[in-house]
Amino acid sequence: NFIPTTGSTGKRHDRLDLNLAALDVAVPPEPVGFNLSLVHGTGAQVVHLGEPQGDFHADHVAYVDSIYRASVLATFPVGRGLTVEAGIFPSHLGLESFYSKDNANYTRGWLGELSPYYLAGVQAIYPFTEHVTAKALVLNGWQIVGENNSAKSVGSSLAFTSKVFGVSLNT
Repeated sequence: NFIPTTGSTGKRHDRLDLNLAALDVAVPPEPVGFNLSLVHGTGAQVVHLGEPQGDFHADHVAYVDSIYRASVLATFPVGRGLTVEAGIFPSHLGLESFYSKDNANYTRGWLGELSPYYLAGVQAIYPFTEHVTAKALVLNGWQIVGENNSAKSVGSSLAFTSKVFGVSLNT
């Protein structure tokens, strides 16, 4: 069974259908930039079913269904460079990417499907060293652009990356 706001972004089977197509445009924050990712397909419709203005019908197409990322970034000359991003951006939580091409198995597993693919709010990113980066986030909630309650969510991330591997602690 397909349950609105949860479950697989591959909501149909045994037929030819467009799961996801994307167009990405990015301008690096030097000192101000932006990211815009427009998407289309049944995967995008399923991912956005939790939005407050949605009608929870899997074939419904709302304006937000076409947006995966829409954010403005600014870099400030603080230490090694503080970057602040505001808008809609990919989640720091989760094990898989919303873009199928970035997943080892092409489709997404339940660990990916039951974690947020995108967030809406503000995040501050600071690289302490070449390999260690921290983030602090204030958000509307998980995988939601519109407001669905009177509180904000907070998140954090501490990540280590090298040429060989990467590891992160996310909240």
